Amino acid sequence: MQAIDDNMHEVAQTAGDKIMEWLAVLAARDIDYHLEQADGLWRILVPAPAEDEARAELAAYEEDELRRAARREPDEREPAGHVSWSPVWVCCCLLFFYMKFGEYHASNAILSRAVADARLILQDGEWWRLVTALTIHGGAPHLLGNMLALLFFGWGVCGLFGGGLGWLLILAAGVAGNFTAAWFQSAHTVSWFQSAHTVSFGASTAGFAALGIMSIRQTVQLSRREGFGGLGRRAWLPLGAGFALLTLLGTGPQSDLTAHLAGYGWGCLLGLPFSLPREVRLAPWLQWLLQVACLLVLLAAWRIVLYAAG
Repeated sequence: MQAIDDNMHEVAQTAGDKIMEWLAVLAARDIDYHLEQADGLWRILVPAPAEDEARAELAAYEEDELRRAARREPDEREPAGHVSWSPVWVCCCLLFFYMKFGEYHASNAILSRAVADARLILQDGEWWRLVTALTIHGGAPHLLGNMLALLFFGWGVCGLFGGGLGWLLILAAGVAGNFTAAWFQSAHTVSWFQSAHTVSFGASTAGFAALGIMSIRQTVQLSRREGFGGLGRRAWLPLGAGFALLTLLGTGPQSDLTAHLAGYGWGCLLGLPFSLPREVRLAPWLQWLLQVACLLVLLAAWRIVLYAAG
């Protein structure tokens, strides 16, 4: 990646998940780029000498997509997405927990019982920390960043699978990601993967899990149309672009890289079986039931924390 300067020019912007495909196109052509987010839009900037080449590559990719879409039979085209406002409610839920319990610090007795502590999870069986840690944040910027990630990526997952199944997958992958991070943290034999964090917290693991779910879904859909060999190798573009977004957004100085990678990986794994069918549509009542189930798991975990705090 190249640092931002006056010679960086914008070549594309979008509010949708098309950004993952575009980043992969540029990466495949070895074109340096920088990604920015503002006002709900993703902006791609490239060095001035590469502007024309980048625009041409993106335009060629989109033209090819239009030709392929025109050749597909009507019943092979992507189904209409689900409509769900649940990402907004999830963000409101994160805001509620932050306003109720404040930001995490070691002296906060309640939140200290809720963060993901590897030793207490693995040795003492305090499983609820895998869930409650997803709702704890270290400050307003940390909270805002994770709310935006869940709003954007969560909306994409719910558009594919509905609010119930979508959040069940995100929650399961987030919990599995926290467990995996705790396991790696305690595995001293894997020294290169050690995290400097003694505890983990934040919704970013779930956010990157949602990114993984979206990436594997798009990869499967592209491979269905093109196959994995020959020109079909570009079916891997969404998966690679999702990983590129992970490296851009999830590798800051205070980031728990282990948890972010684990969340993305589990999102891909859990999202794969639900991505194989052309379309997954559950009855509205079942979608609501799954959303309620996710909420009950969260409330049960927090009830344990509050009961222990007296």
